[in-house]
Amino acid sequence: MFIKKIIKKDRLGNNKYTHYRLCESYRLSGKVRHRSIYNLGKLEGLDEREHKLLSDRIEDIVFGNSELIFNDIPIKIEKEAQHFARLIIKERAVDTLKLSNTDHAVKEAEYHQVDINSLENRTVREIGAEWAVKQTMDKIGVAELLGSLGMDEKEINLSYINWISRTVKPQSELATEAWLNRNTGLCELMGVEAKKIHRQQLYFISRKLYQNKSAIEKYFSEKTRDLFKLEDKIILYDLTNSYFEGRMLKSKKAKFGRSKEKRNDCRIMVLALVTDSEGFIRYSNIYQGNMSDCKTLAATIEELEKNTHTRHKPTIVIDAGIASEENLKMLKNKQYQYVCVSRSAIKEYSMEPVAPFIAYDRNNEKIELKKIKQEKNEDLYLYVKSPSKQLKEASIEEKLSERYEQGLEAIKESLAKKSGIKTVEKVYERIGRLKAKYPRVSNIFNITTNQEDGKVSLLSWTKKQRGTENENGIYFIRTNYIKETEEQLIWETYNCIREIESTFRCLKTELCIRPNYHQKDENIEAHIHLGLLAYQIVSIIRYQLKAVNIKDSWKNLLSKMNTQKIMTTSFIDKQQRKIHVRNCSVPETELMEIYQVLKLKPMPFYRKKSVVPQQ
Repeated sequence: MFIKKIIKKDRLGNNKYTHYRLCESYRLSGKVRHRSIYNLGKLEGLDEREHKLLSDRIEDIVFGNSELIFNDIPIKIEKEAQHFARLIIKERAVDTLKLSNTDHAVKEAEYHQVDINSLENRTVREIGAEWAVKQTMDKIGVAELLGSLGMDEKEINLSYINWISRTVKPQSELATEAWLNRNTGLCELMGVEAKKIHRQQLYFISRKLYQNKSAIEKYFSEKTRDLFKLEDKIILYDLTNSYFEGRMLKSKKAKFGRSKEKRNDCRIMVLALVTDSEGFIRYSNIYQGNMSDCKTLAATIEELEKNTHTRHKPTIVIDAGIASEENLKMLKNKQYQYVCVSRSAIKEYSMEPVAPFIAYDRNNEKIELKKIKQEKNEDLYLYVKSPSKQLKEASIEEKLSERYEQGLEAIKESLAKKSGIKTVEKVYERIGRLKAKYPRVSNIFNITTNQEDGKVSLLSWTKKQRGTENENGIYFIRTNYIKETEEQLIWETYNCIREIESTFRCLKTELCIRPNYHQKDENIEAHIHLGLLAYQIVSIIRYQLKAVNIKDSWKNLLSKMNTQKIMTTSFIDKQQRKIHVRNCSVPETELMEIYQVLKLKPMPFYRKKSVVPQQ
């Protein structure tokens, strides 16, 4: 152990203050890192040259190394060491594995003669992910937040159980009720009897959390901004939707609309999210399913202005579906800078005769960037050409062309059949339906027909030759940045949109906000909101892990965390007494790394024992 000096500034950056932490070193991915054990405060009255003696003395007391005590330790150091050692032992702030190896520092050794054949393990439950999520919620003050919203202790515990359940095992309330009884030690962790938790309680607490949506959202927005020293320089806005299985006759918001999952046979509900460039949610709203994407931005900007407190207005990054001329004009009037994909291809523009700027996408594929000029518009446009996108679009176009030609072949074969469709009007109707089905490739075919007596006798077509420079793989990024802005800055700013896409992917596939099986709007919205609350915790955990290059998905992190179990081991001793020991497994190496990076305690408890005399 050693004492580390920490110097911090206040929010305005004018005054500095110093405090000290007791730390220990550990090795992660071949690098030496420090883990804070306890905050020692200002340590007034001690010289920095005495800090080494203080840290050594604390370590001696905590780990029971009494033989290392020296008689000439100053009284003031001994007094401070005893004080901090008591707090560290009480709060289990030191490394669990070290303490368990020297358990006599806390508890004396205990021996029993037992019958090995009587040993059995029962009531095995998962605890690792639940323990990590609970500690994270405690660190950011969720219990205090819920208390300030008027919840009592019972409701806070129920909120924790429902919140953690959705984070660790996202599923319906009915399935969660069974999971709490069969698979997890979460209720034991919260000091609640699992059999007393039923789905009606989970429905109730989900609705109560949703009623406090604004306050919770604002708290998390400010907490993550302060905790990780973030500034809302870039704000991302996008929409997705969740579809429903069933007729949804009791819902007013579930409507037929354009489904992101191509489930046009199902009613949907639209979720709008505002996140920062790191993926932390700043604002959310739920709209009815037939709401147009571009009609939601104005209301969102108004809410954003209420909840965002920065010196400068953030840059708004939006997708093409939201970037209507009306929305862009509104952003200009409110003096926001924006970056988006142009909704239409630019036909007339001039390009400077210089080599394009070369950037690389997330797959390390080459991208050509070049600023272009357009007289009709004041905005700056960035010409983007992606060879990998060009190959992908060419492949899609080729597949669609094959299907289009197969449709033309079917029409042509019908002309040769005795009972086939031959009248001009009917043949043109079939061609029209085919063009409507494949609009992307219909314009690259020239179709000719021979007509006799109001019937089509021959159908033929030719495919146009595309030039060497076609539009595949080319799109335009639009911004109202100043004209001198570098291509790389515009490109990097726009690519922040990938973060909100990653957020939607996590919400849908890992936190299961779709499909939605509820029928009433109050339960539907509460279900989606609980998924957003789960994502808040996931994003906090993953942000800290990504800082040390642990970039696993939440699904992979859960598989590592779920290796830690709690179980009851029972055996009979020589005096014919039945001994039950409730114990927690030691974390695996990968899980221990996660605990150390997140600065969490590795064990929820050490050991619980009961002795029952045999009849």
